[in-house]
Amino acid sequence: MDDKVILTVAPTGAWPTKKDTPYVPLTPEEIADEVYACWKAGAAVAHIHVRDDEGRPSMSFEKFEKTVKLIRERCDIVLNLTTSGGLDFTDEDRMRPFKELKPELASYDCGSMNWMHTSVFLNTPPFLEKLGLEMQAAGVKPEVEIFDAGMIYNAEYYVKKGVLKSPVYYQFVLGAPGGIAATVENLVYLRSLIPKDAIWSAFGIGRMHLPILYATLALGGHLRVGMEDNIYYSKGFWPNPTWNSWNAPNALSWKWASPSRLPTKRGRSWDSDGRHLGRLGVPARPNGRKASLFGGTHRKERPFLSPSGVSETSTAEFSFTLTIL
Repeated sequence: MDDKVILTVAPTGAWPTKKDTPYVPLTPEEIADEVYACWKAGAAVAHIHVRDDEGRPSMSFEKFEKTVKLIRERCDIVLNLTTSGGLDFTDEDRMRPFKELKPELASYDCGSMNWMHTSVFLNTPPFLEKLGLEMQAAGVKPEVEIFDAGMIYNAEYYVKKGVLKSPVYYQFVLGAPGGIAATVENLVYLRSLIPKDAIWSAFGIGRMHLPILYATLALGGHLRVGMEDNIYYSKGFWPNPTWNSWNAPNALSWKWASPSRLPTKRGRSWDSDGRHLGRLGVPARPNGRKASLFGGTHRKERPFLSPSGVSETSTAEFSFTLTIL
C-alpha cells in the first residue's frame, strides 16, 4: 500500500436528528451545502444518506436524485450512495439510487446483524448476490462495509463466486451496537484478515473514534469522519459541522502523519480513462467526467480549532501526488 489517504465524509446517516444536534444536515439542500464545504476543505468522498420530510430514514429516489444533482452542480467529489438507509426498505428501494444515478461507489453491507440490540439489519445471501451483480452492471464500485469479522469471510466467498471483484474496498465499522467493539485490538484483528495489499478504511463510533482514527493512519488505512458516526468530538465538546467533518482529521494528520500521507491543495487533472479509479477497479466514466486529484508541491498554513476551543495553525510543506482512489 502506498502513502495515499482517502478522506471520506459521512454527514447525515440514518439516525442523528436535529434534537441530537442542530448541525446534522437532513434536507437535500443542507446535505449539498455540507458536502460542498467539506469538498472545499479537502474531502475526497461523500457517503450519502437521505431523509424524508420529517427527518426519518429514507431511500426515496427523488431525495437521492435531488441531493446528487445539487452536489454535482457545485463540485466533483466522489459520491458513495448508501444502500441501507433504514431497516424496512425493499431490495429495489435500496438499489434504485445507484442503478439510475450511477455514483462512483455504493455501500455493500456484507452480512446481517442484530442492530442496536433492538432489531435486525437484514442483508440476506440472495440480496447480497443480486446487489453485487447489479453494481457490476451499473459500473459502481462496492464499498464493502464490515461490522464484524465474519463479514470479511462473506466478502471472500463473494469474490470467489464473482459477485464481488478484486480488489475489494473494505470499510471497517467499529462500535455499532450489535457489531464488533471499537478497540484498537479489534481493528488490528480485522486488518489481519484481509489481503496485505487490500484497500481499506475504518472509523469508530463513540468515545473510541479518535483512537481508531490514530490507529488506522498508523496501519496504513484510510479515514471516514462525519455526523453519521459521531456528533461529539469528545465528552462535552459539540463541534460545528465543518470542524467535526474535516478540521479535526486534517489537523491530526498534519500534526502526526508523515508529509507524504497528507492531502494538499486540490487539482483538477483526474484522468478520464479512469486509471486512478482503476486502483479500486472503478470503471472509467463513458462521459469522461473528471473526479478529484490532490498533489503537487505545496506549502499551506491552515487554521483549525483545537478541542479546547483555541484557534491554532498547522503548517505543512511537501511534494507528492495523491489520487483519492
